Amino acid sequence: MLGYRNISGTKGTHIRVFIILLFGCCLFACSDELEGPEPVEYEDPDTPYGPPSLRNQGVVGKADSLSQGPRIIRVSWRSEPSCRTRGISDVLLSVVVQDADDDTSELTFEGAVTGCDNATGYFGPMVNQPITRLRCHQVSAHTGLVTVVDPSGAGDSFAFRFEPCSDGTADTDAN
Repeated sequence: MLGYRNISGTKGTHIRVFIILLFGCCLFACSDELEGPEPVEYEDPDTPYGPPSLRNQGVVGKADSLSQGPRIIRVSWRSEPSCRTRGISDVLLSVVVQDADDDTSELTFEGAVTGCDNATGYFGPMVNQPITRLRCHQVSAHTGLVTVVDPSGAGDSFAFRFEPCSDGTADTDAN
């Protein structure tokens, strides 16, 4: 068998298993059928709105040409008084929006904050209204992004960051 003499016992079994594995690996590595199709390239679609920081740099987005879209003016957060670092506590998040065309009830709010979830158990975006109660792990800084869109599709986004157990406000340059 394959050019060696009668090898018996454990040593012989190990050698046979090694030869079979070696032969199997050669077949697997040399097979053209295992290559498969080329991976599909993914391209991010253009967003219909952009964060306010891009508007200041002269970058014109689709929503910038619409004069009456909603604009996020301020995002505020307030931790509950009993908040302790390295624990979980509620944070009240407030998004102030200015829109000449639409009532706030007609706007769609979407957003998320790292290290937090929606305190109401709502399935979907964490931030889904102008004032939202979140449950946050108070271990490290929280980064958030909130987007507001009106019924015509014009919108605005704003990114913010806050520390554990803190109260504060992040103003945009739109006010």
